[in-house]
Amino acid sequence: MKCPVCQRETAIKFDVIEETGEIEWNICMCQTMFHSKFLDKKFFGKLYLKHWQNMADMKERFEYLQRTYIPIIEEGTYGRKFLDVGFTLPYGIDYLKNRGWITTGIDLVPNDRIQGDFETFKFPEKLDYIHMGHCLESFHDPVRALQKAYRLLNYNGFLLITHPNPEMIFEIGLPNFGHWNYRQSRIFISKNSLEDIARRAGFDIVMSYRNISQRFVMHNDLHLLLQRKTECL
Repeated sequence: MKCPVCQRETAIKFDVIEETGEIEWNICMCQTMFHSKFLDKKFFGKLYLKHWQNMADMKERFEYLQRTYIPIIEEGTYGRKFLDVGFTLPYGIDYLKNRGWITTGIDLVPNDRIQGDFETFKFPEKLDYIHMGHCLESFHDPVRALQKAYRLLNYNGFLLITHPNPEMIFEIGLPNFGHWNYRQSRIFISKNSLEDIARRAGFDIVMSYRNISQRFVMHNDLHLLLQRKTECL
């Protein structure tokens, strides 16, 4: 089976027993892990939303993520149009709105903003800051999703990606890797591969960080802050 990131044929496979039976996962030479099942979009319903709403300190965690990176972003771009992809809860959106940003969000979860799929939705205008919060692992084609994000951004615009760090599986073990759920995650991209596809999409890498702090929304994940630079005249 071809890797959705580098397109090489994968030879390493392993089975994980899930509630619906065994799921075959593939490991590529580029350290990408993936399975061939289609994303279960019905999973992202009211029960999924309620699960997140019942988790403690979520408002502080979502705001902490934005407080960490927004000084760099506001220093690097004059525009103030923000899109939160896969936001589930509106705390990050509300935080930026209170700072004067024009905000919206798109998610598969029922919400009062855009309920839809980032990969297929046609956005009407350019943006200055996009946050993809733990959604690349759910996309059918994460490489094209990054290319689409690049085209959506104004020059000097930023993309912040937070994504599960698959390398942590081998450090802490699969039972302790809280991102594992085949119904919402079909691909885990390594840090090196994520940086590579970001560069190939045209981005400059401002920051690349292996996060283990529990102050953010998630821990044991990757934070990648990218910028679309102004083209030379």
